Amino acid sequence: MEKIKLFVNEKTKIKKTTGLAPVISYEPWVLRSIESCKQTLLDGHPVLIRLHSGASYPCKTDENNYKLDMESHSVMIIGFDDNEKTFDVLDPWPETAKGVNKGIWKLSYELFPIVCVNSSLSKATALCLPEIYVVKLSDSEGNCSLKLNLGFYTPKGYIIDEKQSNFKNFNIELTYKINNEIITYKNEIKGKWVVGEYAELIIPIGKNLNSNINFKFNISTFIEGKRPYPYSDKIDFEYEENIQFNNKSIQNYEEEITQKSKIV
Repeated sequence: MEKIKLFVNEKTKIKKTTGLAPVISYEPWVLRSIESCKQTLLDGHPVLIRLHSGASYPCKTDENNYKLDMESHSVMIIGFDDNEKTFDVLDPWPETAKGVNKGIWKLSYELFPIVCVNSSLSKATALCLPEIYVVKLSDSEGNCSLKLNLGFYTPKGYIIDEKQSNFKNFNIELTYKINNEIITYKNEIKGKWVVGEYAELIIPIGKNLNSNINFKFNISTFIEGKRPYPYSDKIDFEYEENIQFNNKSIQNYEEEITQKSKIV
């Protein structure tokens, strides 16, 4: 894909969230950093970068100018265009304030390493929804379950503070319907998981199921970190997925495949 305009995350089935999980990465070469940002966008996550402020973001007082110059100004990359060789940038700078960059504007690949803070490290922060993977399981007796994995998105590049940020505990509430009966399942996965690690839970669903079931997850967790200062924030998110079950056990399915192969 050569072009993403006005970032919309269509890859996730998360319906609602109260926060995003930041993962900071860097690449030692600018071209690799650009490709890493583009891949993060393709994977469905915006990218936060910090810009040198200077004349582009003038403040009313010298004190605020100094503070902005020291802390820099954050903007979000929400798209890219390889034909134009530009990123689409969402800028929170107020429309009423002085300066040239406001709203949505284009940042060229050429200027990307010049205006970014820490450009020598090509540092960028992926702002990610928690990753959730759901897999259906069944055994030889027809018992059906879901395997749930939860964790951070891992962007391309070298992860900064890989062990400094973590998810702590996942509280899970699952609601689904079988034979017109609404079933609610609740559980908590206790522990801590850093970037690259996933919490896992097996949820029993039923036996000899033969239907398409809609599963609605309500999940809450805490994200913790130590830099630039110790913090702990709660994130709530909702996830929904339809999964097709049939009433054949793995054993029956394997027997059926064997019979078909003999006929052939």
